[in-house]
Amino acid sequence: MSRPGNPFDNAKAETFTKTLKAEQVNGRAFTDLGEAHRHINSFIGGRVQQGASALGVG
Repeated sequence: MSRPGNPFDNAKAETFTKTLKAEQVNGRAFTDLGEAHRHINSFIGGRVQQGASALGVG
């Protein structure tokens, strides 16, 4: 585990969150919480599939 304040400590999670917000959340008005969950889960599932395909797994 790295020391506190290391800028590279959480870079992958922060990059993913930034992409999620930019592509799925910003500027979008969801009708309810369920719709938001469906869109975000679909986005996450697509990202997981892309990663598996890139690795030759899926």
